Amino acid sequence: MKPISIHRAFTLPEVLISACLLGLLVAAIFAIYRMGASALMRTNAATDLVRSNQAVLSRFSRDAEQTVYDSVTIGPNNRSVAFLSAVYDTDFQVDASGQPLWQKYVVIYHDPASREVLRREVPLATPTTTAAPIATTGTNITGYLNAGRRLASDIYDCSFFLDSQPPTNEPLLRVSLDARKRRYGRSDEERVSLEG
Repeated sequence: MKPISIHRAFTLPEVLISACLLGLLVAAIFAIYRMGASALMRTNAATDLVRSNQAVLSRFSRDAEQTVYDSVTIGPNNRSVAFLSAVYDTDFQVDASGQPLWQKYVVIYHDPASREVLRREVPLATPTTTAAPIATTGTNITGYLNAGRRLASDIYDCSFFLDSQPPTNEPLLRVSLDARKRRYGRSDEERVSLEG
């Protein structure tokens, strides 16, 4: 006689409990994935914004450190600034007496429509040692707010202003940036603000 083998099957309650536990495990793994992916996208957006702001601040600082207060012109609504630069082909130019030999005006401006900060160089007809605002070229600063090269994008607001710093109360040229970027799949924007 053959021995009778007893095959044991799962009962319905065991199958239901196993399915529920598996469902909870999958839901927990998915929730952890979503939180991680959301944090990664938020961090990537913030990093892009900080990088844009730093690009503007770096270029602005490098240009502004090599100018004089007498040549600074701030445009309407504080959205643009122009100042002299003595740099020609990466070299700072001076005359025989050691005075800066101004080569061009640097115009940095914000275009709210494209949310970009742009930079334009306006060469002088003749290099000079006399520092003067850009209006002395015969055109106001607003006439030069086009055809610039992009410094950064996703810049929602940009303001330039002159500030006095104690104890000497010497004027200090400053910029304030507000960058915003909408992440994929989100209606709200990531936002980063910097001043320099």
